[in-house]
Amino acid sequence: MPRLKTLLVGLCAAGAMQAAEAHSRVFVMDGHSGKLNFNCGAMGLMDIGGGFTRFIAVISIDDEAPEEARAIVKVDANSLTSTDSEWLEDMRGPDFFDVAAHPQFDFASHHATVEGPGRIRLDGVLNLRGVSKPVSLHVTYKTSKAADGPAQVEAEGEVDRTAFGMNAYDIVLSDDVEIEVTGTAHPGFASSVAVLSALP
Repeated sequence: MPRLKTLLVGLCAAGAMQAAEAHSRVFVMDGHSGKLNFNCGAMGLMDIGGGFTRFIAVISIDDEAPEEARAIVKVDANSLTSTDSEWLEDMRGPDFFDVAAHPQFDFASHHATVEGPGRIRLDGVLNLRGVSKPVSLHVTYKTSKAADGPAQVEAEGEVDRTAFGMNAYDIVLSDDVEIEVTGTAHPGFASSVAVLSALP
């Protein structure tokens, strides 16, 4: 937690410095202004969905240099929910997210590639269940023209659950899990650390 707070402060400070010279802005999205969901196919017939209600994402976007975009996401694993209540206990258990042993996980991007106007790919590392693996998110965003306005953000990606030790029910569940983040990211600097501090 302290290390991530330091990263967040650094990212926010960097955004503030760049904003004075260019058009870089830092935005914050959390469980109140956005949604973090996932879906996993079951026997090719249906999807088992879930999500997390407590998370914070800090995003730095430069409208003039979108390839400089960066993001840090911190998730409270204990806030796990599911559209299928029968699967929820299994998802929280050691075969999947193992929230008792790993109450938090995070993603930090280190590189961005422009895919089109208002579209970038964020390459980074997902730290989940004590395992760190590269993950890419395809992000669509629209920033407000107002300097203090919000940004609308949508992100999607795919994760191989077995790469993070989630090998249970391999005959029933797909290895590939789709991730989706949607919502409104609000301008924020010190507020990002304040929201993060509220997480357990």
